[in-house]
Amino acid sequence: MVLSSGNEHFRAEPLFQTNGIEMYRAYLQANAVYQSDPHRTGVVEYVTVMEGTLKISVQDHEYELDSYDTIRFMGNSPHTYINPTNACTVLHFVIAHRLT
Repeated sequence: MVLSSGNEHFRAEPLFQTNGIEMYRAYLQANAVYQSDPHRTGVVEYVTVMEGTLKISVQDHEYELDSYDTIRFMGNSPHTYINPTNACTVLHFVIAHRLT
């Protein structure tokens, strides 16, 4: 099952889910912006750029990542994904849920 934003600018394909870990391959279309809903408290998100460039805004900080760069942040913080280029950006996401 593919997950996508209402405007199809962002698509995520689930790769696997196990023991509080989710992994996705995602595509952010050229010149697109995707505002993610914050996750529950305790969720840690890891994002690796597999192809292209990504600007990511987490709370009040903006980071620019190129191919094979990775960022880790608390997923309950407001975060926005921005593709500033004219080509699709390919991402891998790992979402780690705190097990209780």
